[in-house]
Amino acid sequence: MEYQVSLFEKRISTKSFKGETFPVFWSNLGLYLRFLKDATDLAVERSGGRWRVGYTDSHPSMDCVVGWIGQSELSPCSTMIPTS
Repeated sequence: MEYQVSLFEKRISTKSFKGETFPVFWSNLGLYLRFLKDATDLAVERSGGRWRVGYTDSHPSMDCVVGWIGQSELSPCSTMIPTS
């Protein structure tokens, strides 16, 4: 995570943001919640107000549920979903 924030910081250091543009760091590097929290916290700390830090999209959908509990565990729940 240190590498990603340092790389972002280096990339924006030579750029000029004018008008309605501004730098944003996104920690979208997979669904590892501890990593995402730590990367976001580090980016906020290091930004010192120089850039915005976006929060990750945690995909609150059935894909996420299947990823957590597995499709075989979810299948019995499908009988509870109305089809008409």
